[in-house]
Amino acid sequence: MLASLAGVARSSQPDPLGAPLPSDPRATFVQGNVTTCAAAGFAASTQAGGHGGSSAADANVAGTVSPNAGTISPGQGQELNVTITGTGVVIDALVVKGGPAYNLYSDPAVLPPALPPTQHYISPRNGGGNIPAISHWFVRYHTTTPPPAGSLTVEKVVISPDGVPVTSLPTSFTAVGELQ
Repeated sequence: MLASLAGVARSSQPDPLGAPLPSDPRATFVQGNVTTCAAAGFAASTQAGGHGGSSAADANVAGTVSPNAGTISPGQGQELNVTITGTGVVIDALVVKGGPAYNLYSDPAVLPPALPPTQHYISPRNGGGNIPAISHWFVRYHTTTPPPAGSLTVEKVVISPDGVPVTSLPTSFTAVGELQ
């Protein structure tokens, strides 16, 4: 329903002005506060991160916070870029928060190592529509044991013609080749 006030049309629906807004199509926009991987839905995880828009690292991952230079509102707020520094590290998700909401990046296609730095991870837009400074961020990851030197690991996923993964995969296969 619209009502007129001094010739300006107004909606009787709640005004979204002042509410956080999605900013990055690669991320899942989530309203509210989160400070741990478990609170973001990734329990039993190893977590590294920084607070107050600071860069941080542990033995396996490093996150660098800098002014936003990405394609989404460059020059506004800050961005995070993540590097894998350890061996056998698999990043499961990362969270970037900078207001009353956070961006959850969990698609492997937009996480390292599939997407190397610079990734330009950002916070959701604040109520004014701007990308804010990062208040805190964290990376959820796990480590795997790398195969022994000289070995070969093959992972196979079979996708049916309708795009659904096939669950009854063969339990073994044979490969013939020559090492050089």
